[in-house]
Amino acid sequence: MELISIIMPVYNSKKYLKDAILSIQNQTYSNFELIAVDDGSTDNSLEILKKFASTDKRIKVFHKENKGISNTRNYGLAKSQGDYITFIDNDDEYLPNLLKDNLELITKYDADMVKFQKVKFYVDNNSDLVIPKTKEKVLFFQNDEIWQNFATLYHYGGTIWNIMYKADFLKKNNITFCEKSRHEIEDHRFNLDCYYHLQKIVLNPQCYYVWKLRTAHSTSGKFIYERFLNIEKEGNDLYKFLKTKNIGLDWTKVKVSYLINILVVMNYDNSGFNHRLFIKHLKELKQLDLFARKCTKKEYAYLKENESLMRMLACFFFDKKCYNTVYGLSKLKLRKDIKKNNRRF
Repeated sequence: MELISIIMPVYNSKKYLKDAILSIQNQTYSNFELIAVDDGSTDNSLEILKKFASTDKRIKVFHKENKGISNTRNYGLAKSQGDYITFIDNDDEYLPNLLKDNLELITKYDADMVKFQKVKFYVDNNSDLVIPKTKEKVLFFQNDEIWQNFATLYHYGGTIWNIMYKADFLKKNNITFCEKSRHEIEDHRFNLDCYYHLQKIVLNPQCYYVWKLRTAHSTSGKFIYERFLNIEKEGNDLYKFLKTKNIGLDWTKVKVSYLINILVVMNYDNSGFNHRLFIKHLKELKQLDLFARKCTKKEYAYLKENESLMRMLACFFFDKKCYNTVYGLSKLKLRKDIKKNNRRF
């Protein structure tokens, strides 16, 4: 049986750690190792890990000084012994068949990675978890097919914890997490490095990962200016990479996705972006390769058909350099959605 290494970085997560580990122990595929790396927690997270490890030999606990999530994930990769690699954040959960179903797919197609879907669960809303069902089929792409269907691949997002990776693929290409910045959007950067070498990928439309969003605990809901700048840089690098693959209309989806992501971050209550800074930064944004080129009429038609009206309008007025209008749109729509923990634009 193939061994799957599950890498979990842990930092001050005593409230959520038990549920995360139990969701792994409840997997229908049992041949795994959980590499739990405590990144210098100051609560009793380490003690919780050791207690679980004392009764389950599949759980391997490591402790190190605090160096951030990218360093911690790299530490976990170095300690892993598995044929395949998955990731989990210490406050999220796996659904029971995540390992079993996706292992079957990655071995069936001898793929470098399998992407599957995730479901967002807003813990603060006190609502029930609903797992969406789909009749979409599993897709397999290889070589140039990957880039011809990049919009479909991109629909699965840039996170790492809804992917199973072939360990040899990561090792052969020396793919690790960037540790230069403590606020790097490490998931996207890691996957961009994977795309450079990717030859075979499977897309599984079923949901297996529960992404638990909490206002107090999640770093994705906090404004960190360095992280904000890295969103721009990563988007720009992805655009340059896609150009080497001669992708046509798909780049517009990438452009809109990053533009909206940036607008969302700029609208956080604690972002510090007043009207003047908002407009100033939109003008600077326009200088980047990803955002400099205007969409053509054909591409706007593509956006109208495939994106929401608000997304299309934001892109249209941004292209026209009508920055005050973009500012007004974001305030009108995004403020309400962010307060409702619904960041769709």
